[in-house]
Amino acid sequence: MNNPRIQVFGQSHVQALREASQIRSLKSGENKETDITIQWLLKEKANGIQIGDVPLQISLQRAGELGPTDLLAVSILGTFHNAVGLLNHKHPFTVLSEDEKTAPEDIPETLIPHRVMRDIFKSRMIAKKLKNIRESTIAPIYHLAPPPPKKNSDVILDGIRSSRNRAARRSGIAPAPLRLKLWKMEMDVLSEVCREFDITLLPPPDQATDSKGYLRSLCYAPDATHANALYGELVLRQLENLVGQGPGVC
Repeated sequence: MNNPRIQVFGQSHVQALREASQIRSLKSGENKETDITIQWLLKEKANGIQIGDVPLQISLQRAGELGPTDLLAVSILGTFHNAVGLLNHKHPFTVLSEDEKTAPEDIPETLIPHRVMRDIFKSRMIAKKLKNIRESTIAPIYHLAPPPPKKNSDVILDGIRSSRNRAARRSGIAPAPLRLKLWKMEMDVLSEVCREFDITLLPPPDQATDSKGYLRSLCYAPDATHANALYGELVLRQLENLVGQGPGVC
């Protein structure tokens, strides 16, 4: 009997899973109970530099080879919170959560209603991408939640590279509670959009987050927003526990 197959493809956050898979391959005598393939989608950045190594069309073709007892995991949406709120904005703002009835006493000059920010996040969700992925395979599909924010602003600042570093040092890193609030809000929207296409949002592993929901420092990659191989290993274990169980079991 063939081992169940897990295919993962997506943007840069899949690198943590790749690194974890590479570490596994170096361990001798490890039983391989699942067949795991991890693909970083090819993308051309604004400066013309290409990152990734597998075109989306190839990944979709391979997804079409999966069966109902296999599993497809993707990581293509859900990172706009960093564009909105990683750095301090020139017009400081906060967002009321759905359960907050009044604004905080030390309110900045701009207050963004919960529904407005939700609509902004939803406008960034390209539903056609999810539709194409859903139509490509009969396997259960999970969308990996991007890692939650890092609480330590100094670590984030150290991890921001090149010209953006100068902007970051001028502006400073946005307050951690705001960054976490934006991440949670975008995950709520992403989960809602995924459900429209029978795709399940897979939250970060419990072991990777602290009591408030921030990414634990043991899972930090040496940049502003990514997680490391330990985080990737924890996600691989999540997927291995899910394969063969069918859709929507989170």
